[in-house]
Amino acid sequence: MGTEERTAMARVLEDDVREEQRQRLLDSAIRAISKHGFDTVRLRDIASDAGVTTGMIQYYFDSRQSFLTAALEKVGLDQIEWWSRIGEIEADPWKRITMLIGACADPNPTVAVEQSAAWLEFCACATRHLELRDILSAVNRRWRDVVLETIQTGTASGAFRPVLDEALIADALIAMLDGCEMSIGSQAGLFDSDQARSVATAVAQHLLNCAPADRESAS
Repeated sequence: MGTEERTAMARVLEDDVREEQRQRLLDSAIRAISKHGFDTVRLRDIASDAGVTTGMIQYYFDSRQSFLTAALEKVGLDQIEWWSRIGEIEADPWKRITMLIGACADPNPTVAVEQSAAWLEFCACATRHLELRDILSAVNRRWRDVVLETIQTGTASGAFRPVLDEALIADALIAMLDGCEMSIGSQAGLFDSDQARSVATAVAQHLLNCAPADRESAS
């Protein structure tokens, strides 16, 4: 291997390390935002979570605003990535529905609260920060597309016999899950993550009128 090739490889490895560190900082920012809020969280709160100095954060990000905006954008992008993976790893439409419900109400209660709180903060911040509104809108559109496509796939295969228009069911499920996330994230609502999954699954079963085999697999 020549000198130029070694130099190029070293640069690639350096870029990979930088990106990995950047993602770790964003994950710490998401946790800190969930706990302290977008407008009041301090860089030192995030640095403490990440086990780094505030100088390290400033090395990777130009400003506090750009850093926190990137963190909330990551919340949405991570959601989109997971929804897309569900479609790739699970062909059964009913199981896909239950996995989408689980994405909004994680079985791990700590994870569920953290994720839902971050999502609520993202939504709240979008009302005050225009740069976040377009990101949130894109995430919401993709979320609706995924839910509707899953319902349409199940209907076409005969697994679902929906009692209402498919688009109406998609909108109803999304609205219900939004409410569940508000309850989970605030830790002051009617449901915890287990109850939210149970209620959302029961409503989805009814609206989609799943075939008997699908109902059994969901129980």
